Amino acid sequence: MTINCYVFYAGNLYGKYTPQQFKEYKSTCGLEIYNGALVYMNEFRSHPVQGPISGWYRMDWIPVLIEDVPKELRPLLLLLT
Repeated sequence: MTINCYVFYAGNLYGKYTPQQFKEYKSTCGLEIYNGALVYMNEFRSHPVQGPISGWYRMDWIPVLIEDVPKELRPLLLLLT
């Protein structure tokens, strides 16, 4: 399966997940991670009008501007993908 979800917490990579794994993880992670993590999604759509498109998000699918992503996470993502 393809890794499409990268979860970053406290300036580090917290986990890499497939879409199904991420849905399961999201429902079981603690509040601290849920409220403080940033997620990079790489084309996660089950239907053309559903699901987020590529980009940075909070765990509750609120989009994050690239300017608001910590600068140390952007090159880390480039190394991972």
